[in-house]
Amino acid sequence: MAFFSRLDLHEGLRTLSVLQWIPVYVILGTLSILGIPYFLLFSTFWPLSVLFLAWVAYDWNTHSQDGRRSAWVRNWTLWKYFQSYFPVKLVKTHDLSPKHNYIILSHPHGILCYGAFINFATEATGFSRVFPSITPFLATLEGIFWIPFVRDYVMSMVGEPLPVPKILDPDKETVAKYFELYISALRKLFDQHKTKYDFSKTQELTII
Repeated sequence: MAFFSRLDLHEGLRTLSVLQWIPVYVILGTLSILGIPYFLLFSTFWPLSVLFLAWVAYDWNTHSQDGRRSAWVRNWTLWKYFQSYFPVKLVKTHDLSPKHNYIILSHPHGILCYGAFINFATEATGFSRVFPSITPFLATLEGIFWIPFVRDYVMSMVGEPLPVPKILDPDKETVAKYFELYISALRKLFDQHKTKYDFSKTQELTII
């Protein structure tokens, strides 16, 4: 078709790359929640549902035990189109030593925080090239990992969730409790990966 130019194609791909993000949660989540019981109770394919449920039970805690990151998923061309739609950019203003740990805060945040997602959960902006030897982890909601299919999709890109509830008017004790929970999670993450970055097994994470 003569009217369908290369520019139109790239614009369409950019739009579709963004539009797929929400349906992934809605469609995959709905299919798993409704489809598995249906195949289990009303289909001759019930053994597949049993096998899948057995896999989910076996894999249930993987997201809280170092996850299952996939460099292949993080480098999908899909994310390049996603990044170029807005566009999202990773602007380096300072060198970061891989011998240290860093906490990057993003506000406002949420499940639709495309800037943080593209920069830290994918390689669309070249995080590993810009900051070599630094492995980014993106915090997300615990509930996402309760949904079959969706949990595997998300687990391939983000890190371990923290069980922090929404509290409208927290007191100092509650704030201190979850602050300590967050720091403990950072220490755990450091302990899991420190030998990869030439730290000794006895090295401890110090937060000032």
